[in-house]
This record gives sequence, C-alpha cells and structure tokens, in this order.
Amino acid sequence: MTSEQESAALSKSQLAAIDIADWDRLAEAYAAAIGGPEDRIYTMLRGGLWSSLGADVSGLDVLDLGCGHGWLSALLAAKGARVRGIDGSVALLEHARRIAPTVEFARYDLVRDALPVDREYDRIVAHMVLMDLADIDPVLSYVQRVLRPDGRFAFTMPHPCFFNYKTRTDATTGELYCGVTDYLTSAEWWIDSYGGHRHYHRSLSFYVSALQRHKLAVTMMIEPPQQSRTPDNAAFYQNIPKFLMIEAQHRDR
Repeated sequence: MTSEQESAALSKSQLAAIDIADWDRLAEAYAAAIGGPEDRIYTMLRGGLWSSLGADVSGLDVLDLGCGHGWLSALLAAKGARVRGIDGSVALLEHARRIAPTVEFARYDLVRDALPVDREYDRIVAHMVLMDLADIDPVLSYVQRVLRPDGRFAFTMPHPCFFNYKTRTDATTGELYCGVTDYLTSAEWWIDSYGGHRHYHRSLSFYVSALQRHKLAVTMMIEPPQQSRTPDNAAFYQNIPKFLMIEAQHRDR
C-alpha cells in the first residue's frame, strides 16, 4: 500500500490527530522561520489581509483561528484588538504565550473539538490554516456561528492553482511557464517545509462551495504578486500569484 493509499484509508479525525502531532514536532523550526512584519509570506498578503481586518482594529473582538505560535495575535493585540488565539498544537501555543503573554490562548483541535461559543467576534482571521486541516467544514460552521452579523472572516492560503506546481521552461521559446496538472482533484501532499507536514490541495470552487454551505459569501479575493527570489525572473513571478486572501461575510446580511 502506498502512502497515499494509507492516507486515504484514514478518517478525517485520524488525519487531524496525525497532523497535530506533526505540528507539535516541527513547532520549533516553524516558529523560528515564520512570522513577524518581515515574513515573506506575510509581506505578500499583508495588504489584502489588512484591507479586510481594517486599518483600525482597536476595540474589536478578534479571533485568530489556527494562531500557531501567536505572532499575528501579538500584532493584533498591539494594535488594540481584544484577541483570542486558538490552535491545536500544544507546542506552538507554548511559543504563543511567550510572545504575547497578555493574549488569551486556548488549545482546541479545529477539526475534532467543540470550539468555544462564549462570545462573538467582529473579525475572524485564519492565516495560512485551512489548507492544513483534514476537514474545513467544522471550522466554517464555527465561523458562521460566532461571527457577528456585520463581521468579516479573512483567510489566507497558498494559491491552489499555482502552489507546489513546478516552473518550467518552454523548449522552443525559452519562456517560463507554470506546469499545472490535475488541479480540480482534491489531494493530500506531503510538504517538506519546516520538517514535513501534510497539505490538503483543494480547488477554489471547493472553498467557495464550502463557504456557501455555511451561509457565508465571498466579499473580497486578492491574489497578490509573488515576490521572486531571483531578480532576473521577477516579472514572470509577479504574474503567478503563489498565495491568496479571501474575505467572507454572512450571506444574509
């Protein structure tokens, strides 16, 4: 049995437990590599993210859903928001409590646990989270329940059209292009970054349909230009967005 077949034989609950164990294992490497104002992924998504969150979050109730090691929670709190951070990794939350000791952090498995419904939020943000969850329906159901009627839910993720697909060179023209195969089929990929973790590839229509099921409507989508590490190819990469931000609000507002 191949690793993909073994993965397919597991339930979403079993996959979620394995995924959290992986994030506990790689917490140190991830926290050292990701986060902060100069983080490369964040700098690409920052404009879209804050266009949804709003320039002034002071006094707002904000939920950092899948907060990881808490760097975004700390940034939101520094801007005056009342922040709660939720994550499934004990190891990442240990980092979060050191980074932002005044923020309330709580450990919940986003796939398997009943999430707290003791308050509502003006903003809910899930930065680079949903593609790492075996099942996004529990999260979207929760968002629909605790997001205030005029609230906004902003989530970011690798762009499913282009993430993890290889850049190729046309043999005739020498032009660069992105080689995309089997985009519409949902799949589980093993990503080596930070020590290795599972990534759940899903199409954009998958995410939009999931939002619709939970009575959430897309109100904004931003595909920022990719920042190239190689200046010679900067123009090409600027037109191949590697990440995106989607905002959703209550459909009946």
